[in-house]
Amino acid sequence: MGTPCPIACQAMRWVRLDELSRFTFPEADQKIIKELERDFSPSAIEFPVTDVLDLHTFHPRDVRPLLKDFLERCGEEGIDQVRIIHGKGTGTLKRIVHGILKGIPTVKNFYDAPEGAGGWGATIVELVPTQKPPPHNR
Repeated sequence: MGTPCPIACQAMRWVRLDELSRFTFPEADQKIIKELERDFSPSAIEFPVTDVLDLHTFHPRDVRPLLKDFLERCGEEGIDQVRIIHGKGTGTLKRIVHGILKGIPTVKNFYDAPEGAGGWGATIVELVPTQKPPPHNR
């Protein structure tokens, strides 16, 4: 719940959802605040898992938890190879991504994507296949 969201009360300002209840607004009651927390909390927003994660819209400070959660969900879905799009730019985000990948035990290998899939602006990640437990027979 650390992502700021805009609120308006005479002047626009950004606050984190978990800090919203400490503000008092004559126009907003606790019911509205609870609805905002419910509707915009990270657990309320479900995204389908695909084999591509585009980091262009994310702040670098959010990449570590995002990448770890994404790879974990891919493993749960049986996806064993993904493409992380970090862009070319200065290479800073790529270095951040590669540093994170080195510390994740479920990452088997990673390398620059082929030219047609983003080249050095994207990274292919091979994941260790997850072993799902066999169905329990009675």
